[in-house]
Amino acid sequence: MSLVYSPNEEFHLKIKPGDVGRYILLPGDPGRCEIIAKRFDEYHLVSYHREFKIYTGMVEGVPVS
Repeated sequence: MSLVYSPNEEFHLKIKPGDVGRYILLPGDPGRCEIIAKRFDEYHLVSYHREFKIYTGMVEGVPVS
């Protein structure tokens, strides 16, 4: 049996380089992620895999996840 693995993707998060911003907020509940992301100037859902929900957006021109 072989696993599907990409060397350019973080396996458990399903993200790749460039998907997350320089600054990352870590709420304790994935249900709060979109509530927080709505405060960004703009945002989009990057990944929702297992219990990890990742939004990336811009705050005053700086990438934040």
